[in-house]
Amino acid sequence: MKCTLAMALLLLVENLSTAAPDPRPRPRRVVVMRPFIPVTPGPRSWIHRRGARPTRSPALTPRRRVGWGPEENMTFIVKLAGVEAARAAISVGRSTRSRGRELLTMRGLAETVTFISNFVRLREEVVTRVDLAGLSPLHSTMDRRTGKPDTDRWMKTHFGVPVVQSVRRKGRLRAQRRHIESPLFDPITSLFVVRSMDLPAKGKLQILVLNGNSLYEVTVSVTGRERIYTKLGPRNAIRLDGRAQRVQDDGRTPVPGKKTRGVSLWLSDDLARVPLKLRGETDLGSIEVSITSYQAPRSPLVVQVARPNTSAAQSPFGARR
Repeated sequence: MKCTLAMALLLLVENLSTAAPDPRPRPRRVVVMRPFIPVTPGPRSWIHRRGARPTRSPALTPRRRVGWGPEENMTFIVKLAGVEAARAAISVGRSTRSRGRELLTMRGLAETVTFISNFVRLREEVVTRVDLAGLSPLHSTMDRRTGKPDTDRWMKTHFGVPVVQSVRRKGRLRAQRRHIESPLFDPITSLFVVRSMDLPAKGKLQILVLNGNSLYEVTVSVTGRERIYTKLGPRNAIRLDGRAQRVQDDGRTPVPGKKTRGVSLWLSDDLARVPLKLRGETDLGSIEVSITSYQAPRSPLVVQVARPNTSAAQSPFGARR
């Protein structure tokens, strides 16, 4: 299942079946998030010169104070069928201003644990540059390493009109253009969109998430409040249940042969909305992602989230039904 937090973390497990086996023993590695270095966008790239342009300014939800912000860090353990398979981390860099916009860099990292790496090795890092006006991703870079050059992959996505993706695989670089409905989010920003929304007892949030080459229509809704036990101790949590459907670039037509998958996500029932736990489905079986550590942000933000450009009725989430 690739949906919100699942889209950000479970991609690693989804790709275990496609990674090349590596029989060599590997020393134990610990996922450590390196400090962010603020990045100032450079001159317009060749992609923009060839016709891509930024997306138009989206309609925004009312301003809302959130519990996340710069220098927030969290780590997770990923279990497949009850067996620890990977570790993952998400962090938020410091905010910077460029050309009148306030920008953030978000980073996600996941890699297989030592035992799994003896059979299938995978390390994936995603870095996304985000415009705080709507939590809109500007560009995202994915670097997937398997230890085998034939299966390593690098991709950069520019979220403009059209969406332009550059992919390097087996030493070859190719680019493609895609016309996709906006607003459009990547896996990391989709998680922060859910964390930033007012979560009423009723209503659904429906967004489009671009995960690599795959486009998903993701729907989540609040189903209750529970008390759960984590590495952080007992916490009151908001439970969201959702589904994700692989769709074509029109954002509505399902991709033939791709079934809808479900996911359950628990967020802390406070302003921070920390992702505490997730259960979902993958091609390899059921999976559970649990938080292992959390570092609060230095200064929480006040944000607005992009509304879908649609004439459909709006739900309490501020998204289409």
